[in-house]
Amino acid sequence: MVSPPGPAPTTDAVRPATDGTPGPLPAGYRWQQDEEGFRFPIPTDAGVWQRRVSNGNIYYTPDGQKHLIQFAVSVGEQGSPLDHLRSMAADDRTLKDYKEVKLGATTVNGHEGAYWVFTYTATDKAANPGPRKLFEEEFKDSDGTAYAILLSAPIADATAAEQRFTMILNNFTVTRRSQSGG
Repeated sequence: MVSPPGPAPTTDAVRPATDGTPGPLPAGYRWQQDEEGFRFPIPTDAGVWQRRVSNGNIYYTPDGQKHLIQFAVSVGEQGSPLDHLRSMAADDRTLKDYKEVKLGATTVNGHEGAYWVFTYTATDKAANPGPRKLFEEEFKDSDGTAYAILLSAPIADATAAEQRFTMILNNFTVTRRSQSGG
């Protein structure tokens, strides 16, 4: 579970059964087991979410990246999650209409983490141009594996996107350790 000041934990957190199987999810979600060794709740009300991998990142989208969930798993990541997100924020300040909403440290299940929320205007025609809001949280698990969870959506869908992001964060579960490192 995420600890403040990141996205607030909600009562939508689902606890796995004592045998390690996931518990039931609220209407509008189903469990998605990723081959990289984690599971998360994926929305069912937005169509069929397609998985693809590019540059070591795992992407899920139902609509050609208009709505996007992204994961990165990194073994042996150096530095803190907050330092990493600060570095990324410094690079992304060049995005059109970039506005940082919040960036800071948090804990995830007792582990060091960081969160970042910003808005910008996408200009690439292939990447669904227009105003967008991006939510990201990173944390390191007890074995040092770093996990990044990102959700991006059109600004018009920001409220629903934040609710989806919180559901994913509150229920993201490592099911086995990554062997690939990326």
